[in-house]
Amino acid sequence: MWSSILYENGQFKGYTSEHYTAVAVCVTIAIALALLAKYRFSEKQSRNAITVLLGIGLILQISKPVLTGMSGSFDAREDLPFHLCNAMIILMPFIMYYKWRKFWGIAFFWVIGGTLQALFTPSLTESFPHHEFFRYWTVHAFLPFAGIFALQIYDWRITWKDMVNSMIGLNIFALLVTPINLYLGSNYLFLMAKPAVKTIYDYLGPWPYYILSIEVAMIGVFGLILIVFNADKLAAKLTKSN
Repeated sequence: MWSSILYENGQFKGYTSEHYTAVAVCVTIAIALALLAKYRFSEKQSRNAITVLLGIGLILQISKPVLTGMSGSFDAREDLPFHLCNAMIILMPFIMYYKWRKFWGIAFFWVIGGTLQALFTPSLTESFPHHEFFRYWTVHAFLPFAGIFALQIYDWRITWKDMVNSMIGLNIFALLVTPINLYLGSNYLFLMAKPAVKTIYDYLGPWPYYILSIEVAMIGVFGLILIVFNADKLAAKLTKSN
């Protein structure tokens, strides 16, 4: 059992029963916690619950280099936390627990616009019960849930300033990661090449043009997120004006 957790198997395939089951389990946990927060928990209990959930992802993330090292498969080009979701799972528990509103506003667009799509176009290669299987689904399911959860428990709202800060922050992060990629020969943030498996990147053109496509798409996706999560405010304004 330990060897199947530790050693790579390369057997995960998207759009199979394993993929659908993983998504269903994550969604069930998210809905259950949302209902508990709405009907049972105090704000403090809700904050602690989401922090613990994200903390599990944090533990899985920081243990990844250790576990890959134990199996002899550690690769600095793949196992360091320089992909966006991997960096965010380290920060998000603190953002939620300490209620860092400004950082949440920046992270919200990243985890909804970027991390959420990874549920539907997974770049995962390791199947259950490998440790990477658990890390992948914990990170990619609970980061976007935490972003939305804060709307409920803290009654926060995203603004156009959050959107602008998020776009600037993502480009700064990419600039910081680029020399790391060049030094290690890595592909963090998929800046140097597309993912090896089929993802949304396949529809954005060849390298390096898909990076420019992402910049353009980011404006549209982030703008749509801003509208969707402020739909009630926009509807109220339209109703009042009429």
